[in-house]
Formats: sequence, structure tokens, C-alpha cells
Amino acid sequence: QNQHNEDDEMCRNWDELALRLIRKLQTNGELRTDESPERVAGVLQCVHQGTILEFVASAEPPFPLRTELRRRLTLAIEGLAARGGK
Repeated sequence: QNQHNEDDEMCRNWDELALRLIRKLQTNGELRTDESPERVAGVLQCVHQGTILEFVASAEPPFPLRTELRRRLTLAIEGLAARGGK
């Protein structure tokens, strides 16, 4: 079950914070501007949640969670970096 609930004030505040940060990074030329902030946030959320789900669904821990989250999110963010940007 999805732990994110759009009716929950904390979730809405988190979403809005993420979108503000993504917009700022796009404005600063650090993230691609050819994708919407909502799509960028969705990609990062999917990577984050997917990694956690893979971890908790496994009988044995398949990887060190913190390390794997950092590596996967870094990979996603580098792919979203502005081309020729900072």
C-alpha cells in the first residue's frame, strides 16, 4: 500500500517542499528544465519507494539500504542534471 496520502497535511507539505526545491534547482541551471518539476519529483519518489519496497520484500536484505538508496538516487539525479550545466 502506498504510504503517501495526498489528504495528509504532512504529505502535502513534503510534496510542496520538494517541488520548490526542484524549481529552484531548475532555475539555477542545476536540473533539466525540459521536464516538469512534478515529473522530476515523481521519478525521485519512485526510485526512493521502489528501493525501500525491494528491501523490505526480500527475505534476506539484498543490499545495505542506506548505501543503495544513495547510489540509486545519485544515479537518478545525475540523469536529471542540466546538460552542459553546473
